[in-house]
Amino acid sequence: MQEQWVVCLAVYLLLQAAFIGAQPNTVVSQGWSNLKLHAPMIELVSFLGLGVLTSIIYFGATVAPVGSAVVFMGASSRMFTAMSRKKQMPAYFDHVNPVYRISRRSLLMNAAFSILFIVLFRSWSKLAQFLSLLHILSYLPIPIALVVFRNVTKAKYRSYILPFGKFISLFLFVFFTYLFALGEFEVVRDIMLLFLVLHVIFIVINRKQLSTVFEAVLKSALLCVYFVYLTAMCYFSPANYAYSSALGQWPYDLILVLSSVVFFFVLTRSERNDEEVITSSVRIYQAEDDHSEITAK
Repeated sequence: MQEQWVVCLAVYLLLQAAFIGAQPNTVVSQGWSNLKLHAPMIELVSFLGLGVLTSIIYFGATVAPVGSAVVFMGASSRMFTAMSRKKQMPAYFDHVNPVYRISRRSLLMNAAFSILFIVLFRSWSKLAQFLSLLHILSYLPIPIALVVFRNVTKAKYRSYILPFGKFISLFLFVFFTYLFALGEFEVVRDIMLLFLVLHVIFIVINRKQLSTVFEAVLKSALLCVYFVYLTAMCYFSPANYAYSSALGQWPYDLILVLSSVVFFFVLTRSERNDEEVITSSVRIYQAEDDHSEITAK
């Protein structure tokens, strides 16, 4: 696996070096900051007079996303089914075809989501930014979970302890927060509205009584405050020039980093009565791993 990462990194670096080296002097004579290419590879091929490659690039740009979409569709469908088994989605999607070993209901739901995203985002750059920010948003709970599990679970349930885990988690949390705040405000606003709707649906599905609904809202209030903070920091980010205030880049970065550190320490404070729940969840996942190993043998 590590060798594959190294090969992919080397290929991308070589492509980047080849692209930079192939730029004509007239294009970069006024500096890289003034270089504006709407379709870099197409325009580069046109500069070099290789018009035949244009059709090949267009063909590859059409086929490659389709292949990636097929792979992600299958993987997302399995994730959707697993979420249904964990009671995070309706049990309706936990219906696996005995022949193909995949849930067609989950597959159709993911296809519907894909079509919805394509309809809502007419610009490819907007769609790519929306999906990228969703990925960053999904990475944010990981450093928080590591610290919470390390603080609460007992040492005998840890199969591996990451050196400097808390420091790495703090760095990653601040880094992901900073990346998310660089997004366009309109895209971040749409993501937060989507998060609010899905959060309400999740609570309603998993809570049967009105009193437990209010209890779940109160327990997730701090997380909602953090997402409001993310939206506000994106609104006042110097990257969003239409909304930027008198703050410069460095004061904004300092405020963002310090506030992210504060949120990290607040969000990683786990209640004492959560110890049994978290420890039992670790036991469940360990039992599932042991069962998978036995089944594989």
